[in-house]
Amino acid sequence: ISAAILAKADRHPGVLRQAVADLPAGDETHERALSPRFGLWAETRFRADALPPLRHPEELRYFAHQLYLLAADLIGPVQADRLLAEAAAAASRLPEAASFSPQMLL
Repeated sequence: ISAAILAKADRHPGVLRQAVADLPAGDETHERALSPRFGLWAETRFRADALPPLRHPEELRYFAHQLYLLAADLIGPVQADRLLAEAAAAASRLPEAASFSPQMLL
């Protein structure tokens, strides 16, 4: 998903920063606290080694949802849905899926 987002953003300078700034911060206090962390991760171009530690399933869900909203905004909801479903299917084949199902993120 991040590759598709970056492909679109690279063609339009400034669009990624603006799209991230336009994302809803969330309704709950913990979601509002995660919003700046997501923004910082986006500034690293979604590098895996820059992903902040996500200690709870709710944090992982928030990041996945923000990534989906960003993709839907930049590449369209149909393509974002398809990419998210493909990512969840690929992740479900990983050993970690036994303790946290990627389907919970859909």
